[in-house]
Amino acid sequence: PLIVLVDTPEDANFTVVVDSGDEQSGDNGDDNGDDNGDSELTLVPEFSLIDVNATSDSFDSNISPRDLNGNISVYYFGLATCGYCTDQFGHLNTLQNDLDTNYADLGVEIVGINLADRESGNQSMTEGVDLPWLQDVDDDNDGNSDVWQEWGAQLRDVMIVDEQNQLVETINLTLNDLAETANYESLRDKIIGTESGEGELTESTDWLADEDLVDTIDSLARFFNR
Repeated sequence: PLIVLVDTPEDANFTVVVDSGDEQSGDNGDDNGDDNGDSELTLVPEFSLIDVNATSDSFDSNISPRDLNGNISVYYFGLATCGYCTDQFGHLNTLQNDLDTNYADLGVEIVGINLADRESGNQSMTEGVDLPWLQDVDDDNDGNSDVWQEWGAQLRDVMIVDEQNQLVETINLTLNDLAETANYESLRDKIIGTESGEGELTESTDWLADEDLVDTIDSLARFFNR
């Protein structure tokens, strides 16, 4: 199955174009020569950010999605000055250890990305955590966190990216606290399912937030960080 992310913000170009031949049986042979049997892959936007977690294996190195091409990668958009975000990053560290121990063949890499201009919380965010923690920037001085904006990320989004650097699924942790076993196991299963395609999105998936849910998430995020 291929992905159509109908609710992704317009500035994040994650749409995967499905070959029209996938919906045809081919019995009538009338394809006008357009069916070449291939599908266009749309990769997640590229970036290169420095890992600022002193206990991470990649500390002080630049990390990019293309570095992780060939592996399932998971990106957590957190806020270093937010206590709840810090707790979730700790749970993701536990999840990384779980995956390394029980699903090492998948080569899953979990990476956190801090909002630009929130460096003051980096030490507390990374304490006791070995995951890469990347510091986003605002190079164009427009008041937006560059990678967050390009990826269309909301606070506490977790984005699962497959081995080909395509976005598979986005889960927001504001309403899905990983301290709860059911949420932790659901996220783990979605990551594991990415290799087989079981974790890929469909247009009707419950995880695709509608406009009301996005508004609720934003409201809760503002409440927790006021």
